Amino acid sequence: MDSHRPLILISNDGGYLAKGIHELVGFLHPMADIIVVAPDGPRSGMACAITSQLPVTLTLVSQAEGVTIYKCTGTPTDCVKLALDTVVPRKP
Repeated sequence: MDSHRPLILISNDGGYLAKGIHELVGFLHPMADIIVVAPDGPRSGMACAITSQLPVTLTLVSQAEGVTIYKCTGTPTDCVKLALDTVVPRKP
């Protein structure tokens, strides 16, 4: 990742395979480096929930020039917390 380009962290409640998240990455990639950390499947209606009873895992799905995608077994909030605490190399 280029430290001179803006860094954008993307998450959603539809999962890392959702069409919308890939459209957003495609649109923003020419302008910024992108890190996607999204649930491993749909988590509609759980945007503010956190996982407290089960372990949450993070898996690297793909990495290309300026775009890194992770999937997470938790909720969207878990995804953002994990990203900011462990994945993001600088402030997005």
